[in-house]
Amino acid sequence: MTRFTTQQTFSAGTGQLVVMTRPSTPIAVFASAKTALSLARTFLRRTTAALQTTNGPRDHAALAARYFLTPPTRIDAASLGTILQILTQTKTGLAADVTIKTGDLVGSGDDDVNGEVSALTGGVATKPYHNTVTDLSTGTSDLMGAIKIEDARLMSGKFGVKTLIHEATHKYAGTDDYCYFKDDGVTPDGPFNSQAQALINADSYAWFTVQLGSSLKG
Repeated sequence: MTRFTTQQTFSAGTGQLVVMTRPSTPIAVFASAKTALSLARTFLRRTTAALQTTNGPRDHAALAARYFLTPPTRIDAASLGTILQILTQTKTGLAADVTIKTGDLVGSGDDDVNGEVSALTGGVATKPYHNTVTDLSTGTSDLMGAIKIEDARLMSGKFGVKTLIHEATHKYAGTDDYCYFKDDGVTPDGPFNSQAQALINADSYAWFTVQLGSSLKG
């Protein structure tokens, strides 16, 4: 039996947002989920557009260097291609129907985590929210579940948006968890010295998108 027994469905632009909760989840989480999805879509749209402009690789190089370990004065062409591909896949995924499961303990086995997306190598889709994606670290084809976000995290403003984008890069683009950043959005919470791993790191994309997307207009 599912741990998320309450469900509400909302119209969300070009798709629907389904929010599944536990009975004890605060009702305010529904509004927070709608806001987080709207902001995530906006930040992803702004970020991908900015990187595709003539001077985008130069204008945003310092931020990319922080999160992807790319050159400090201009994002190199190969890295830019990877960044845009992952951001575009994530943006496309979140533009369609989205299911968010939220509650107090959302990790597998009721682990206390900010967010999670279950992945099963070679699994068969049985739910509307299932999709398959190539894991960028292992190359396997994984069946991905719904995006799960801890309710307090989802209701914590930009951190809820950041967590949604983080989990969406796993679900739709196959990113890995190489290194998390602390909630200052600057300090790596562990070793962070491999550019190859940084370029497939979920938290790098989440923080890069929130930091850049929230600073732009349009």
